[in-house]
Amino acid sequence: VHHTWGDPSAGFVHDEVLVSSGTLHALIFSIPGGGGWRHSPDNPVIFAADELYLVLEGRLALIDPAHGEVADVPAGAAVAFGRDTWHHGRAWGTRPLRVLELMAPTPAAGASTAYARRQPYLPLEDARTADDDRLGRLGLDPPAGAAGRSFRVLRHEDRVCRLEGDLLVGILVSTPQLTAAIAELPAGGRSEWRRYGGDLLLHALEGVVEAESPDGPGPGRWRIGPDRKST
Repeated sequence: VHHTWGDPSAGFVHDEVLVSSGTLHALIFSIPGGGGWRHSPDNPVIFAADELYLVLEGRLALIDPAHGEVADVPAGAAVAFGRDTWHHGRAWGTRPLRVLELMAPTPAAGASTAYARRQPYLPLEDARTADDDRLGRLGLDPPAGAAGRSFRVLRHEDRVCRLEGDLLVGILVSTPQLTAAIAELPAGGRSEWRRYGGDLLLHALEGVVEAESPDGPGPGRWRIGPDRKST
């Protein structure tokens, strides 16, 4: 489902909604090079949800305008942040930006715009794009993602890995609301059977994988290739 988020003040973002249920919201958003978004009275961006952005193409500059924190997230890396985090974004450079976004709780649960409009508004004149409070003590702070930081940038080496049969699962984030991982399966390999307590999205980044479910609302078998997905 294609959707355009935003307004002239906030900017516009093109969304391709992959799944939106009571427990999982997932989409791919696109921004042309040099474009971006910020908040406006009609579209405040402070949600009651845990979120993960996985950068598929381009380079994302993610900004917390309340504190001035900026995360530089290149293609292949991810960034995670929790509820009540103001966030602006820019497609840094001239290349278009494509990002896989996962959110839980979901808009259907009232965690996005409906929640944001009830929060104290951050005047745009108070928005910050630099965290000068850290100057003079850089190198002594806890790592990003520790207490007091808004964003946690996650790269390949930050994954928490586990083996499930032939499937190498690298967990990027795991909260009571949202678990996200990048999994790698060698050619001809097979994972163990798994039953999930919530909704599941499989999104292929490279290669082709077959997924099978013997039960649930839609038992069957699917072939999933790059940028093709199944729920």
